[in-house]
Amino acid sequence: MKNHFGLTLVILGFLISSSLMILFNPQGATANQNNLEKFEDWAKKHEITIKTINENSLESSQAQGMMLAANTLYQIPDELLENMNGKTIYFDNQYGRSFSVISPELQSDVEGLEPGIVLKQEITSYETLHELAHIIDYHGIQGIGDSENILNHLQTQRDEIFEINNEARQNLDEIPLGYISEYSVTDENENFAEHFTYYVLYSDEFQKRMENDSLLKSKYEFFRDYIFNGIEY
Repeated sequence: MKNHFGLTLVILGFLISSSLMILFNPQGATANQNNLEKFEDWAKKHEITIKTINENSLESSQAQGMMLAANTLYQIPDELLENMNGKTIYFDNQYGRSFSVISPELQSDVEGLEPGIVLKQEITSYETLHELAHIIDYHGIQGIGDSENILNHLQTQRDEIFEINNEARQNLDEIPLGYISEYSVTDENENFAEHFTYYVLYSDEFQKRMENDSLLKSKYEFFRDYIFNGIEY
């Protein structure tokens, strides 16, 4: 059985830091506790471990960031979340850049961390989805750090669609055709993660911009048909 003790501490810390809310709005405090427990149940269902870093000083606003991440992750289909089985979501109360832990053996700066994602303050839906996308890509498709790579049948198609062409890199004064953001031109891994994130979070913008952009359209269709199995946002 996986250790969810960290989330229990978060619940306690959240209730303590929200003492005034408990005093003046007990129904709101109960709802927040229920939401945190719902997240723990969701994690257990998907065999995901939730851990916290520096949890003793977790403030109520940071616990709310955890709930933002939870509500974002609830949008992802169960089948796709199989790529997170056996992995860990870390919530760090320090401010900084969130990142994914692909393989502790290959990453020198993640000592003591298990494969998964680390979400730092302030937590956003964008960062949550972006780091999840790296797990799906590296582990699920490429098989880096995860030999099960349940989406390995998409490797060839993924490589063809998300390869960065030299022309795109030559002029970054504006976002080149075929790319949803400037950051997506960084490399093929960020290319995948950015378009995954936009597919879920900014689907209207994605659909509008692909109308006259065949490469963007092929990326959208890749996520719709092969990653999300027909689900659109």
